[in-house]
Amino acid sequence: MRLRNIRVRGFRCVRDSGLIAVKVGHKVVVLYDNEPEAKKHAEELKKLEFPEEQITFVESAGKTECDIEDMFSETFFLNAVNDVYRVILKSSKYTAIQKADLLTFRQKNPSVTRIVPILEKIWESHEPEGWGGFDKVAVCEKICLDVLQNRKIEEAFATAFGQLFERIRKAGETSKPASLETTEIQSPQTPPCRRLGDFRIGKATKVAVFWRFSSAYGTQSMIT
Repeated sequence: MRLRNIRVRGFRCVRDSGLIAVKVGHKVVVLYDNEPEAKKHAEELKKLEFPEEQITFVESAGKTECDIEDMFSETFFLNAVNDVYRVILKSSKYTAIQKADLLTFRQKNPSVTRIVPILEKIWESHEPEGWGGFDKVAVCEKICLDVLQNRKIEEAFATAFGQLFERIRKAGETSKPASLETTEIQSPQTPPCRRLGDFRIGKATKVAVFWRFSSAYGTQSMIT
């Protein structure tokens, strides 16, 4: 059996493609970020008779709300953000974002806890300096490229993603256990369902490919 990450963009596409896939006999697991809007859409999906046990959410220890980006430590993620934007905003007086900046924002806006919405607000505050909008996909590409090139990742991150893979596998389990060893994905740069091959090459590659895909797009894991 194979597990494929299916490229879909937006809550409505997640809902519609998930329902279609179930109706034609596929075993589909829908993965949502863990935040109020996503939970609302998950409830709508259940009302449309999508199996509740095949809906799962991103989890990160100690966080009541989280996106896929919050599975990384803030230090790790901010390092990637700063590496990317030192280049993109070289001519716009870019000031590196520090953890203290996140803390200051959270103190003023306690209801906003996830790192991407915070960074989006910080970027908005720098609009006069020409920062534009925060591009999480560019940061995602940077992290995944580094991981794929180095073929290594911190054990804590590998463990967290391993637990997520296992929850997806269990949510989509059929009479025969689904294998996560061979995965097909779609990405904007490649034809649909380009085969990435055997993920026995290591945890780092599995994490990089899965996270690049989940961060850039809404994701369903289809077990076939």
